[in-house]
Formats: sequence, structure tokens, C-alpha cells
Amino acid sequence: MNNNIERLLASGKLRCPACSQTLQLRDSVHCEGCGRAFPLLTDIPVLMPDPDEFIGLWQNRLGNFVASQQRNIESNRRLIASPDTYPPLKERLERVTRARAANLETLLELMAPQRQLGPGRPPTEHTDALGSFMLIVYLLRDWGWDTGEVDILCDKVIEILPDDLDLESLLVLGAGACRDSFNLHKYYGCPFTVSVDIAPLMLLGARRIVSGGELNLYQIQPNNVRNAADNVSYWQLRAPGRPEGDFLYMLADAMHLPFAEGSFQVILTPFLIDAVGEDLREFAPRIGRLLQAGGYWVNYGAMSFRPGMNYTAEEVLDIVADSGFRILEHGFSTKPHLAPRESCQRTVYDCLYFSAVRE
Repeated sequence: MNNNIERLLASGKLRCPACSQTLQLRDSVHCEGCGRAFPLLTDIPVLMPDPDEFIGLWQNRLGNFVASQQRNIESNRRLIASPDTYPPLKERLERVTRARAANLETLLELMAPQRQLGPGRPPTEHTDALGSFMLIVYLLRDWGWDTGEVDILCDKVIEILPDDLDLESLLVLGAGACRDSFNLHKYYGCPFTVSVDIAPLMLLGARRIVSGGELNLYQIQPNNVRNAADNVSYWQLRAPGRPEGDFLYMLADAMHLPFAEGSFQVILTPFLIDAVGEDLREFAPRIGRLLQAGGYWVNYGAMSFRPGMNYTAEEVLDIVADSGFRILEHGFSTKPHLAPRESCQRTVYDCLYFSAVRE
């Protein structure tokens, strides 16, 4: 199944993330310039400057996640067996334990293509055990919940882009579970959309769902719930229809994007500019280079920048303007973040949004 990578290569937009030369498909994706080989996760290319390092990191994260879930399951079983545990809590812990074990089985099956890539080059520093795989909540939100959270961002994007926009190509950086990409692709009837992320779990899950498959996961709320029924809920994640045209996926780093200059008409950065790990003064010009002349950069998200580049909204807009863009619309939009109905706890952001045209 190589349709995704074949369509990406056929577009003529791909370039090597290490040397910017053209790529070809052999057993893997191969650079004609530097000779690097880039593996495929099924048909999703791993276009990182150092693929072995990337694979080693994510194999390590997967192993850490599995171990942490197994420890949690064993801990719950000890609590269930204890005579000191409150009986109603025992019943809930039994449900949680079954759900956690089922999720682990589902995720191991979903992640089989990553596991088949081999060990890569193991990281020399400590990597997180949970953070990267707790991302399953994004799959639940994007393809399960009926809270309307996924509509807030897309509605704002549509509002601040020109009403008469005939969208020909869309790049979503930090696409996560890909619902924003999916909604905008369908709304505009876009013939060519690329969703880029660094998390294999997100793209493997989204690819299964969007291609017409189903991903079944339990949502586990261990705390801050109103009643026992809200502790565990079961979701059958499906897409509302299938996209027409090219709806494509890629594992890539936003700091080393593997595209030719002028490849896209619109680039969306949802909850990305503060998380990318690069100074906005370097990142914004890179976005400009990937856009066609007259193309649009649309941003929506928080401003949790790292120390040393923790810009205000005014400074963000000034940097964007200084990077060859003209700001069209900007403002703040209130958005709940990963807020299921079952939880009594909510995170709400005032998100900075802007649309800007490349001059």
C-alpha cells in the first residue's frame, strides 16, 4: 500500500529534509543528492534529517509507554485485591483496568508498523514515558466527542480566509489526529492536502479512521468525574465520510520541512508556533518560503513560548510582518482544550489567531 507516498512524490513538492534535493521511491524513499534513505511507516514517509534517531526515539517512547501501562494495571489489581479499598472504588478500578488493558492491546496493534521498522538508534538521554502516548485523547476528541471543540478552530480559519478562496493546496503543520485537515479539505473541496506531524500514533490512527476504518478506544477519566459512569467510556472512532482528492500524511519536523519553495497556497499552524522549539524569527521566514506568492499563513493557538522567545501577541504579529507577510485578520478566540463532557476539569485558552498573506 504505497498510494500515499506515490501521490506525495507525484506532486513534485517533496525535497530531502537534509540537503533539499529531489526524492525517489525505491524500497524506501531515497534522496538523489545525499543518498539518504527514508523509511516508510506503511505508506507514510519518515522525512526526518536523521531517520534512525527519530525511529529510536519513538521505539523508546513506545516501550516506556507499554511498561508504564503494565505497571498501572498491576497497581490497580493490588488495590482491587486489598480489603481496605472502598467497594464501589473496586468496581470502578476493575472497569478502568479492563479498559486500560484493552487500549494497550489496540495501540500495540495500531503501532505494529512502527515496531517493524527496527530499533533505530536508541536515545542517549531520558525520554518521556507517558506524554507522547497520552495523545490518544486527541484521537478521541477529533473523531469521537460531540462537544464541538473541533469546530471552533476550523470555523475561525474559514472566517479569516477570503470568502472567495479557491483552495488548491493546503499544508497543516502539527496536524495531530488530522480533524482540522479533514474538515478544511472537505469544506474547500481542496484537491491536495498534506498533514504533517512528528507523532506516528497520530498519523497511523488518523489514516485508519479517514480511510474508512474504525478505531475503538476507551476514554479513562480517573479523577474529577461526577459519577461512576463517567469513569470509563467506549468510543468507536469513525470519520464522517471520506475525503476526495489527495489527502496525504507525512512524518516530518517543522524545523526541517521537506518541501520545495512555493509549494502551498495555504499553510495552517494550529497550536504550533509556541511548541516548535525554534525562534519565531527563524520559523516565520521558513513558512514564507514554502508559500506561493500571494499565499496565506493561518495561525491559531496558545502562546506558551519557551524562555528567551516568549513573545507577546503584539510581538508575534510584528515578527510575522517583518518576515514578508501582510497581516489580514488577527485577534483572540476562546477555546476549551481537550475538555470531554465526562470531566469536571477544564482548560480554556484565549488563542491568538491571524491570517497573513505572503507579499
